[in-house]
Amino acid sequence: MDKLRALHYFVAAAEEGSLSAAARRFDVSVPAVTKLVSALERELGVKLLDRSTQGLALTARGAQYLEHCIPLLAQLA
Repeated sequence: MDKLRALHYFVAAAEEGSLSAAARRFDVSVPAVTKLVSALERELGVKLLDRSTQGLALTARGAQYLEHCIPLLAQLA
C-alpha cells in the first residue's frame, strides 16, 4: 500500500465528504480511492469513515486521525 497516497485520499475524502469528490481532486477513479482508504483502515485497525448513500462522515477515531494527518501532510509538502 502507498501509505502517503492513502493519507492524501483519506484527507480529501474527509474534507469533501465524498469519495467521488476525492477521486476528482486527484484525477483518479473512485475505486482507487476506496481501495486505499479501506487498506488504510485495515492497517490501522479502525474505521475512519462511515459510508452511506448520503455521503461520508468521520468516525470519532477518523476525526482524531484527521487532526494528526493534516499538519503532517502540510509539513511533507
